Amino acid sequence: AIEALGSLHALRGESGLALRTFTMCARLEPTRLTCRLSASSVQIEASDDAGPIRLLAGPAIRGVDLSTETGREAVLELAMAAGSVAAWSIQEKAMSFVDRALDLALVDLGARMPSKLASAMIFLPIDVSKLLLLARSLASASNIYPAPAMPWRRGPAGTLRLAYLTGDIGQTVLMSFFGPALILHSCNGLIKVTIFSIGGSRHASSSWRRQLEEKVGLVELGKVDDDAGALAINENAVNVLVFLDGHNPGSRLGLMARKPAPVQVAYRVCSTLGASFIPWFVNDALAAPPEIVSTFFTESMIFLPPAYLPAGIAAT
Repeated sequence: AIEALGSLHALRGESGLALRTFTMCARLEPTRLTCRLSASSVQIEASDDAGPIRLLAGPAIRGVDLSTETGREAVLELAMAAGSVAAWSIQEKAMSFVDRALDLALVDLGARMPSKLASAMIFLPIDVSKLLLLARSLASASNIYPAPAMPWRRGPAGTLRLAYLTGDIGQTVLMSFFGPALILHSCNGLIKVTIFSIGGSRHASSSWRRQLEEKVGLVELGKVDDDAGALAINENAVNVLVFLDGHNPGSRLGLMARKPAPVQVAYRVCSTLGASFIPWFVNDALAAPPEIVSTFFTESMIFLPPAYLPAGIAAT
């Protein structure tokens, strides 16, 4: 439960709190969780012999303004955090507000739910049809001015030009399992791999970034707009463009909406993007059982056996 709340802090970009929370888990000492619900606030704390750490704090549910993104984000976080520590009564109250916020977002694009929590919402008791509508609304917001598909450019004959687009090229969870696969791809003479980073200078000093720059090839698009970024990808004659960031914060879905590659694929994330310009999704039959794919995903599924995520060099 504490690890789940640590992940929530990481989602919000609160790296200090996330690190402290995960450190508490790593100590493997007896830990106590406390939930407090009062007329003015909600607090969830964990404590051990080193003292307490506040995992989540927010205003009382009745005081949340759902007309603001901050208010909608607050009820989402509270619902997920309460579920993580089995505080079902708090989650039930929060969910009534989440449902209202979703209804508001689905009729008013300007009141859309915060994208950084869209993927995590699959873990809440929300109607599937609403989740699909939410994903589609987020995708539509990235494609307000649809651009025609760019002309296909041919690279050298006999070579598959494969590109990945992400903002997580650094000391990140993604690179911990996917970095070795990227390097091995680049060792295959039939595949030309290029990584397009949208992370800017955020991970400039990381060892993973240096390795990928040296062994694979990395193009930084963090400081250019979507039109210029899409043109850079297109000029690289990419055959298959793999989008790794889903609806995470800063994911630059608008860049994919320019259709810079003839084949565009979603990978790594666990929920649909709802984007017509990304028609394919790489997954496995455990994370996305075939019998429910048409209900939960707008994309056509490509199944990898036995699991869609690599687990280091041995697995790739």
